[in-house]
Amino acid sequence: MKLKKIIIYTFAILAVIIALVLCSDFRIEKPQELVKELSFTAYEGYLLNTEITRYPVKAEVFNQNNSKINIGIAGQRNELHFGRLPVTAVSRKTIEFENKKNSYSKIYIKTYGDTADSMKAGKNTFIIEPETKRTIQIAFNASKTGNHSGELDIIAKIPKYRSINYIFSLMR
Repeated sequence: MKLKKIIIYTFAILAVIIALVLCSDFRIEKPQELVKELSFTAYEGYLLNTEITRYPVKAEVFNQNNSKINIGIAGQRNELHFGRLPVTAVSRKTIEFENKKNSYSKIYIKTYGDTADSMKAGKNTFIIEPETKRTIQIAFNASKTGNHSGELDIIAKIPKYRSINYIFSLMR
C-alpha cells in the first residue's frame, strides 16, 4: 500500500511540475509600442529564463497598373524589410535559429502592428534541441497598398533546471 501511495504522489508531483513548466513565466505581452531598431531583452524566471529578440518589420505595397514593375529588395540583418511589392505578391525571409545552449529551448514567434495579419511564420511555436540550428521562413502577403510597419518578436524560453530540460525534450 505504501508503494502505491509513493507512485501516486510521484505522478502528482510530476504533473504539477509539467503544469508549472507549461504555464510558468509565460509573460508574452503585446508591446506598448513597436520597435524602431533591433532589440534584445532577457529576464530570469523561477523555472525558465526568457530571451526576447524584437525585429522591426517594413513593407511597401503598391497597385500594379502597368506591365513594368519596379520592385525593391531589402537584405538588412537588423530588421525584416520585405521590400517594395505589388498587391497580391508574397515576399519571404528566412530566419536561422541557433541554440548554442546545452538545453532545449521553446521558441515562440509573435507578430504585431499593421503587418501582423499579412505575416505568417512557417511554424509559430517549436522546440529547438541543444546545440542545433533550425531555419524558419517568414512570408509577407501583400494584400493592402501603403507603407506598412510592424514587429516580429522571437521569444525563447530556456529551462533553468535539468528536470525541466527533460520535460522539454519529451515535448518535441
